[in-house]
Amino acid sequence: MLLRDVATVSLGKLTDRQTAVLAAVERYGQPIMADFREAFPQLAPSAVKRVLDGLEKKGLVAHSGDESLVYADGVRWWSTALSPTRLGDELEALASELGRAAPSLRSTVDPHDGVITVFLPLVELEADLRGLPSAPTDQLRRFLADLEADGQWATVEVDTKIGASPEAYLSIRVRALSVRPAPPHGT
Repeated sequence: MLLRDVATVSLGKLTDRQTAVLAAVERYGQPIMADFREAFPQLAPSAVKRVLDGLEKKGLVAHSGDESLVYADGVRWWSTALSPTRLGDELEALASELGRAAPSLRSTVDPHDGVITVFLPLVELEADLRGLPSAPTDQLRRFLADLEADGQWATVEVDTKIGASPEAYLSIRVRALSVRPAPPHGT
C-alpha cells in the first residue's frame, strides 16, 4: 500500500504534517527521535511526538521502547502498513509467561527485534542485593526459571541506559532462543 493510499484509507484524511512524518517513518524504517530531528529540524521533538501519537491512534504507526527515553532515542516507530505488528510464536510465549509470572513488572515488547524489555526499579535491585524482600526481582527470577523449566530458552541482557520515569530503573532485555544458550563465562 502506498503512502497516499494510507492517507485516504485511514480514519479520515491526514494533515500535511502527519503525511510528512508518516513518510519519514516509512523512509527510515524504524526511526528514533534523532532521525526525526534530522528529517524535521524546524520542528520541536515534542511536536513530532504529538504527530506520532496521532498516527498511532489511527493505527498507522506503532512503537516500542522506553517512553521515558523517547527524546533520548529510547523509542522506535514503524509503519504498520509496511511492517505489521505481529508477535512471533516464541515472543508471544515469552510475553504470556512474563504476564503470568511477573504481572507487576512494567515491560514493552518489540516484535521487530524479538525482544521484551523489562523495567526493574533500582530500589528493588538494591533491596535484593541487600538480602531484603523484593517482589519484582523475585518475579523476574521466577519468570526466567519458569522459562527454563518449560524448555524455553532466552538470553538476558542488561541495558547500560538507566531510565527515570517515575523512578530510576534498569532495562533488562529478554530475547527468545530456539536452542539452549551457552552458559555465562565463569560458571
